[in-house]
Amino acid sequence: MCIFQLLNEMSGEGRFSGAQWPSSNQPYGPDEKLPKYWLGYNGSLPYEDRMEYVISWMTHETEPANLVFMYFEQPDSEGHASGPNSMFVEQEVRNMDNITNYLLGRLEQVGLAGEVNLIILSDHGMAEVTNENFINITQVVNFDEFTVYGSSPVLHILPAEGKTCFRKKSCIENRIVSKF
Repeated sequence: MCIFQLLNEMSGEGRFSGAQWPSSNQPYGPDEKLPKYWLGYNGSLPYEDRMEYVISWMTHETEPANLVFMYFEQPDSEGHASGPNSMFVEQEVRNMDNITNYLLGRLEQVGLAGEVNLIILSDHGMAEVTNENFINITQVVNFDEFTVYGSSPVLHILPAEGKTCFRKKSCIENRIVSKF
């Protein structure tokens, strides 16, 4: 449960939340609450089936959800796997267009099309990694003198006390590098 769902449900009677996304089955807050409705993330469950769960929450006869979050892993997953300009990402964008149309159609069928505020977000954009923008970390970092936190596409490289990580400053010229 995220803070928005918690606040929604705490705000008064008749307010119920739903979540279909990674970690939606994890309790939140000091009382370890879950939203009224939740579906643990299952990437093998077709999008249409996920939407049917959400529609059922929003059309529940006595306790309809008024705040629902859904997660779609595409085209993000494909973009990470094959690059943002690949034909596979283009196909996933088309698939997501179809899925969005399915959702709009279902909202119309159940009489919620004019009642629901649908907000579609992305968590980030993508840029093609080209050879000229690639930093081979093995050429610029002394592996005996640092700790790495995180993973691709962002790493935090922290030098040991009194040490400096970079072997060749020229390897990182014109790159954004943050020192913590």
